[in-house]
Amino acid sequence: MKLVIEILSLIFIMVGIVGELGVGVKITSINGTLRIKSGELRSKSDQLVAILAREAEQLRTTAESERLARVELEDSIAWRRVPLDKRLSIAARLGSYGGQLAWLTYNMNDVESNDFGVDIAETLKLAHWTPSEPEALLKMFEGPVNLGTNKLPRGVVVTSTPDSSSENAARALVQELVNAGFDAISGTPVPLGTSPGQAVGIDIIRAAGSLAGKRPTVFISVEPRPDGPQGNAKLRSETKKKQTNTAKTN
Repeated sequence: MKLVIEILSLIFIMVGIVGELGVGVKITSINGTLRIKSGELRSKSDQLVAILAREAEQLRTTAESERLARVELEDSIAWRRVPLDKRLSIAARLGSYGGQLAWLTYNMNDVESNDFGVDIAETLKLAHWTPSEPEALLKMFEGPVNLGTNKLPRGVVVTSTPDSSSENAARALVQELVNAGFDAISGTPVPLGTSPGQAVGIDIIRAAGSLAGKRPTVFISVEPRPDGPQGNAKLRSETKKKQTNTAKTN
């Protein structure tokens, strides 16, 4: 009887051990399955995060492209103005021509040209020149003529009386305007004693209380705004083009 009990006890113990081994194997299997599922979920999550990051970057790129396009459009139509810091720096470099008489004109009803002319006049005043208030002129072309015969000037045309001081002052002004990003060119010198040289000399001198009659003058004709950006916007555009060309050649 004692032997039977011992055998039965041994059987129960073996059954327990086998049961425990079965549960352990099952738990191990479950843990392995969970690890596989967790890895799959993590992989899918990483893929989703990568997709969202690419879409976000694309949206940022699109928004930046639209912003740049808007800025370029605004620059291409913005009125010409000379910022205060530019006025001061230009005036400092033109100060050696202090006392130079300057007559400014613009096309009648062109408000943008008038405002830009005022900026130029105020800059010259800081340089101790004697600028006039921008004067409105009505310019008319003959006609009817073939298409393309009469081309309206654009930008700023600077001329002077044929004396070395005024010619040098006119060339210096053109260079300063160009350096500041504005379209400007030198015109043919206008002799005193002819229109508009004589009339301008007399008018400005009389307005200043002098009856000298004639005086060396720089003539500044502010023509309609050229196409494309002007001022700092033009300088930025030119720098961007140079950088692009350099990148292409490298």
